[in-house]
Amino acid sequence: MAAPNVRSSSSFSRNISVVSSPQIPGLKSGPNGTAFISTGIRDLDRILGGGYPLGSLVMVMEDPEAPHHMDLLRTFMSQGLVNNQPLLYASPSKDPKGFLGTLPHPASSKEDKSTAPDPDQGESLRIAWQYRKYLESQKNSIDDYSNDFDMRKPLERQFLSGRPIDCVSLLDTSDLSVAQDHCSTFLSKFSRSSSNIASIGRIAIQSFSSPLCEYSDKESDMLSFIRLLKSMLMVSNAVAIVTFPPSLLSPSSSKRLQHMADTLLSIKAIPDGDKELEKLLTGYKDINGFLNIHKVARINTQVPVILEAKTFSMSLKKRRFLALECLNQAPVDGSSGTSYGTSGREVRKETMVGPSRPQIVLFGSSIVQMSFGHGGWGAILSEVYARKADIILRGYYGWNSSRALEVVDKVFPKDAAVQPSLVVVYFGGNDSMAPHPSGLGPHVPLTEYVDNMKKIALHLQSLSDSTRIIFLSCPPVDEAKVRQNQSPYLSEVIRTNDLCKTYSDACVELCQELGVEVVDLFSTFQKADDWKTVCFTDGIHLSAQGSKLVAAEILRVVKEAEWNPSLHWKSMPTEFAEDSPYDLVSADGKQTGCVLRDMAAAAVSSNPRTVEEIFKDYSARRAALLRALTKDVDDFYSQCDPEKENLCLYGHPNESWEVNLPAEEVPPELPEPALGINFARDGMQRKDWLSLVAVHSDCWLLSVSFYFGARLNRNERKRLFSLINDLPTLFDVVTGRKAMKDNKPSSDSGSKSRNGTKRSIDGQTKSSTPKLMEESYEEEEEEDEHGDTLCGSCGGNYTNEEFWICCDVCERWYHGKCVKITPAKAESIKQYKCPPCCAKKGRQ
Repeated sequence: MAAPNVRSSSSFSRNISVVSSPQIPGLKSGPNGTAFISTGIRDLDRILGGGYPLGSLVMVMEDPEAPHHMDLLRTFMSQGLVNNQPLLYASPSKDPKGFLGTLPHPASSKEDKSTAPDPDQGESLRIAWQYRKYLESQKNSIDDYSNDFDMRKPLERQFLSGRPIDCVSLLDTSDLSVAQDHCSTFLSKFSRSSSNIASIGRIAIQSFSSPLCEYSDKESDMLSFIRLLKSMLMVSNAVAIVTFPPSLLSPSSSKRLQHMADTLLSIKAIPDGDKELEKLLTGYKDINGFLNIHKVARINTQVPVILEAKTFSMSLKKRRFLALECLNQAPVDGSSGTSYGTSGREVRKETMVGPSRPQIVLFGSSIVQMSFGHGGWGAILSEVYARKADIILRGYYGWNSSRALEVVDKVFPKDAAVQPSLVVVYFGGNDSMAPHPSGLGPHVPLTEYVDNMKKIALHLQSLSDSTRIIFLSCPPVDEAKVRQNQSPYLSEVIRTNDLCKTYSDACVELCQELGVEVVDLFSTFQKADDWKTVCFTDGIHLSAQGSKLVAAEILRVVKEAEWNPSLHWKSMPTEFAEDSPYDLVSADGKQTGCVLRDMAAAAVSSNPRTVEEIFKDYSARRAALLRALTKDVDDFYSQCDPEKENLCLYGHPNESWEVNLPAEEVPPELPEPALGINFARDGMQRKDWLSLVAVHSDCWLLSVSFYFGARLNRNERKRLFSLINDLPTLFDVVTGRKAMKDNKPSSDSGSKSRNGTKRSIDGQTKSSTPKLMEESYEEEEEEDEHGDTLCGSCGGNYTNEEFWICCDVCERWYHGKCVKITPAKAESIKQYKCPPCCAKKGRQ
């Protein structure tokens, strides 16, 4: 009897059927009702915890120098054919069927015995007769699920003839509609409608974004195809494996493809004759390449798969059978250990404090040395990059560029096992001091300073191809405070802003020449009117406010730099970010996760439930967007570059704003703001574009608030909207249409209009409960309502710029000037009759 199908409470959980026992070849049950199919490589099945889960999408990043992704496809397809599972294969070749001739053949039973230990061999392995049947049944089940494949022997025709195989060529298709139709038709045969699985499908797509395909420049179409394929797989008894070359895609598209994968793998080539790797790794000569595991599918569970490693060597045992092994590091200097790298030359030793992180080194004089003090810019970077990168301080009080040049090769040795990912360099403040008469002191002539900084930059660039550099130019000083804080034990320190600017400009010019990123601190500080009083502690060294400026500029440069990989903190993985049952528990007590943990730790994200909490969230997001569209409008405008991809403007609950790509989750966690606001920037006047962004931002704020308020009752929703409606919209503020408060008339004026006389002052209608002024948007509604009203005397159209009065008898409207009634006179009239009505009464 099949076990009951237990579903998670989430509306977005996968519909994974519970498989009590695999009745068909090539299927294996897993925890929480998950079913696995074999990858075709026994070692990979073991590493992934069983194989590929049904309904999952596997993405493999290709290496142009290593064809080993083809081996993953071949074994995957061969295993499906051996188990008589239908197969769909697509590739950018004219004859995709030709690839079937390269599929490997399963090893014979004799070869299996040669690769697996014999239960009867050796006296120490003798098994009692009553237990042999269990061992035999286990062996048979393994053979039914997974095989070893002889990579040198092609698959025999008996496995190809009569098997359901569909081959699709992607070469001559201008779009992906053909592939989409084939996938849709194929997967419709394996719909997951019940707990009984009748058949299993396998899809293999080779070199998905190959430049040979006509659609290779349509990255949005490729993303849509993968998103659709994933959605179809989620409700199917099938698995798809897609290989793609990430180097041929834009960084953002490559990241999105990686994000959509349930299981993400990558292949790396091993360079021939690499003596460094040969010293580091045992069995180097037998290694063909590396397999990196970036993500493992987790379906119906939040417990992570604990991998023994993330990088494995790929080799052929007996030159026939594909095998994966954890990298073993050869003993170095009498020590031994295990090393897991990410690519051929990036194999590195594990450190005592855990997995290696990217290193960001701060190298400079006293402004660097003191940057980890309270509120210092080094401390800010360390907090921002927590669990993402290590901020390493190399600051030397009083140093100039000449002294730094003497030791730069010792601080940054070229033969270091790990090279920094980013070096932030600051020298120039001490260099720019006026020379001492004795010839001693920190002063360095300008030409020598430029030469020193150039040599430092060239040395850092030579460390590795992935080491990035940011120079900080010389900031200004508060000359009066410098003189005031002069030490009696030192000779006079002469530091002027003229000298600082000269050295700062020279540093910026050098960086432009070398192609090095630079932060112009001299110009940055002087943007603030009160920079002398708020940016320094003693006229030279930075206060907390000054450090904030430095950190903000560094993070801006890192974000805008076109580095691959990106070193922006949002693009970097978080260490040990996998979900765990030991994480904080959600409010409903049903789940845990790293997202919940980070939300609680950072206290910047929220899940408001009450009216007050939702309004607080709305106000914070609104304040963030308002700052982006007003105070920070220049920064916001520059970030919305039309050359970049679709951008959105986000407001966060911590009152910070952000311009970023839309969320990749489907469906997103929250309603998404307007997409592609940057495209229209240069096609409109600036004020019109900002107004358009403000309108869309108002819509997004309301949608987020009512997303949170979906569970509120009618009265609570009414109160929430009332609170929101009391605030002017972003559009009101950006366009200058400030909402005016209701000005209700005094009790005296109210008594004069108690009889219901209808009159209009400045275009506003009076009734039995008169309101002289309404909010600006109500004025527009009034104008729209009476736009077709004509004066009963002159026939002129209604406008809100003139005084109008309405007859209480015939209810016709008149210009005040046409009937000779002024606003002051109207206040004394209890009931107004127009001239025609008065004439009628006279005749009667």
